[in-house]
Amino acid sequence: MRHYRYPEAFPYLKLLFFTFLFAYTFAAYAQPESRLLDIVVRTEQGVEPLTNKEFLLASTPLNIFALTDGQVSGTVVIDLNGPNSFQRTELQEPYALFDDLKLIALPQGDYLLEVRIVNKAGQVQEQHTVNFSLVSPQQGDSTQSLIL
Repeated sequence: MRHYRYPEAFPYLKLLFFTFLFAYTFAAYAQPESRLLDIVVRTEQGVEPLTNKEFLLASTPLNIFALTDGQVSGTVVIDLNGPNSFQRTELQEPYALFDDLKLIALPQGDYLLEVRIVNKAGQVQEQHTVNFSLVSPQQGDSTQSLIL
């Protein structure tokens, strides 16, 4: 077995150190990007996908969730703009607009929902936008989807 003195061994130790440092950094930050699978609305009657230009009853308490294909390595930002506006940044599942178990009745009107997956570097990986309306029972158009 050959013994190295410090000046001779230094290049090998330096290489070993940077190899471990690179491997650790790569493992910590090179996680596969999660994808947004669906946006769903939860009411007392159940869970339904939330689609663009959908009508929901204004009197129905609800919560909105973003479903992903796994744990997001950054954050999920859910923005709701309309007569009442809310923003929530979630770090772990479930990704909900309100507290995970809370249902809130919103006033009628037109709403714009934006869901963004933001990585650790602060860059938007994916963004989805959904327009929907909360209407009174008399305004519900029978040709459109209406979640009760």
